[in-house]
Amino acid sequence: MTVASLVLLAVGIPAMTLHVDPNAAPNGDGSPGKPFASLSAALERAGPGVRIELAGGTYPVSEPVVVKRSGAVGAWLVIVAKPGQKPVLDGTHFEPSEPGAWLESAVLDLRGVSWVRVEGLSVYRSPAAGIKVQEGCDRVDLVGNTVDTTFGPGIALWNSTKVRVLGNTITRANTQDRRLFGDHLREAPHEALSVAGIAGFEVAYNHVHHCTKEGIDVKEVSREGIVHHNWVHDVDRQGLYVDAWFGELRDVEMASNLVQDAEWGMVLSAEGKDSVARRIAFRDNVVERTRGSGFFFGTWGGDGPREGVTLECNTFRQTGQPKHWAGATGGIDLRSAKPTQVVVKDNLIVGAPTYAIAWPAGREAHVTIEGNVADREPTVLRNEGLYGTVVAYSGPGLRVGTGGGARTERNGRLRRVASPDWTREFLPYRVVAGHYPILVRP
Repeated sequence: MTVASLVLLAVGIPAMTLHVDPNAAPNGDGSPGKPFASLSAALERAGPGVRIELAGGTYPVSEPVVVKRSGAVGAWLVIVAKPGQKPVLDGTHFEPSEPGAWLESAVLDLRGVSWVRVEGLSVYRSPAAGIKVQEGCDRVDLVGNTVDTTFGPGIALWNSTKVRVLGNTITRANTQDRRLFGDHLREAPHEALSVAGIAGFEVAYNHVHHCTKEGIDVKEVSREGIVHHNWVHDVDRQGLYVDAWFGELRDVEMASNLVQDAEWGMVLSAEGKDSVARRIAFRDNVVERTRGSGFFFGTWGGDGPREGVTLECNTFRQTGQPKHWAGATGGIDLRSAKPTQVVVKDNLIVGAPTYAIAWPAGREAHVTIEGNVADREPTVLRNEGLYGTVVAYSGPGLRVGTGGGARTERNGRLRRVASPDWTREFLPYRVVAGHYPILVRP
């Protein structure tokens, strides 16, 4: 698997364009002169090659807008904002039919469909999920959408295949402000962007920020996917999370993401009973200003096996705290004794106040550490924290004391230890968007 984006499939020439306008009169026919007044009405006419264009404005949603019809090869069903306009699906008055229904529902709900693309829509104030792809969907694209203020995930993917989530913005996900049932002291369900049981996925160029729980979570039995060039910041838990449940999670890569101001930076867990994570890679990511460790082998919930883990060419800056609630946290925290075939290679750890790398004693047969660089010696040599005991690593795989200059790795990447523009200079990527960093190849 490479960092390169999968090539977007052509949507084909639409056989029909249906128009939707929130200010339209009832009983429209979808023509430019008589548009439908709701997306649900247009979806009744949907099918292969149909393009549904939504005019800007607010579309009140009191029940799920369900996409039940599919496109076809070379004839995608496209649901898209009119050029330059902002249609908003407003879930303020959305009420699930019963207390448990929010677990399955969303303002925009794609169920069992294929060859469907949703582009340029906004979803607001859902008491469930914002946009959900579920029940065996295949080849679905979510591109350039915005989801704001949801009780469940902003975007949720469940038990489907070949799904791409590209260039979306998710904010204020998992907020108790949209809880309609139950105890406000209990946490909201899932994560800001949940990838659960998906076979073949790409999650890229998304902006996930100011959310109450985790940022992007690849979990359950997901497989054969990549999460790259996302910006996740100001989240109350992990920025990036990989977590096995219900069996085998495998062949997942987290690459070239930027995580800032999170509780933990990147975490790999196997919480589920009889579950395992295999062949998981974290490459070329930048993690900055975390309260917990920049990378962590999670041991909360369950502490199952993780096999074939690669942590390579990542940069960790100002990660960890001496007096964190879980114990001293730092740069790379290999706290669990369960993972095997682990490679920690060519990472850069800057400004960690406690330790650059820590691991349980006696892990030499299972963990290879080489080519890593830190800017300071550890101040915490042994940590008996809430999730187990680790000792600071001080072997040949970690070089200490590089100062503030640039250096070139064997693989040709250029990095700077102390540069005010360091987020713009790391790895062979550059920032091209003025309002927030989206990282793309030069």
